[in-house]
Amino acid sequence: ESVGGPAGPINALDQVFADPQVIHRGMRIDRPSAAAKGGTIPGVRTPIIIGGRAMAAERPAPRLGEDTAEILREIGEG
Repeated sequence: ESVGGPAGPINALDQVFADPQVIHRGMRIDRPSAAAKGGTIPGVRTPIIIGGRAMAAERPAPRLGEDTAEILREIGEG
C-alpha cells in the first residue's frame, strides 16, 4: 500500500463467507462433491456478471483422467 499497489486482506475460508460483499452479492456457491463431508464443498463464484447473469462453472473440475477417453476420441486418437 505504501507504494500505491493494490492490496487487501487475506481471509480464512470462514471469513470469506462472512464478508458483507460476498453475502450481499450472493457469491457463495456449494458444489457437489462425492468426496466431501455432507456431499458439497463451498466456494465463491466469480464476481463478473454479464447480461445480468452471474458466471458459474457448469460442473466441478474433472478428476485426473476422467475426461481422457472423451478427449482422445475428439482428436481421433481413441
